[in-house]
Amino acid sequence: MHKASTVYIEGTNSGSLPTSLQGPEYTKKYTLKKGTIYDLPAGTFVEEDSIKVSGWLGGWDLDNSSTKLTKNDDYTVRFVDNWEGSKQTMMIIDFTIPDTLQTWHSFHNRSGWKATYTPLESFT
Repeated sequence: MHKASTVYIEGTNSGSLPTSLQGPEYTKKYTLKKGTIYDLPAGTFVEEDSIKVSGWLGGWDLDNSSTKLTKNDDYTVRFVDNWEGSKQTMMIIDFTIPDTLQTWHSFHNRSGWKATYTPLESFT
């Protein structure tokens, strides 16, 4: 197996609110709280330990993110073989962002999540 490049994925709920309307009294209902990520990494195998999930942040340093989620507490990962007859394995990540980590980022005018993982490729 050969390590491929890290995969970066994200989901956001973006706004165009002026700064004066970005307080929690306005943005709380738009803040992403939970979700499910489906990814079909074709021709690869994903080591579960390489998966990292976080609330949305401006960069990609999920290891040091103040919104980093904890596996089994905040997110779970499962793999479904032969997804819908495709002969490929679907990776499914279910996550919940705890209230203490839910934020609206006023500079970027959004809320959301980010995830990374490193697939392994087989050259057989």
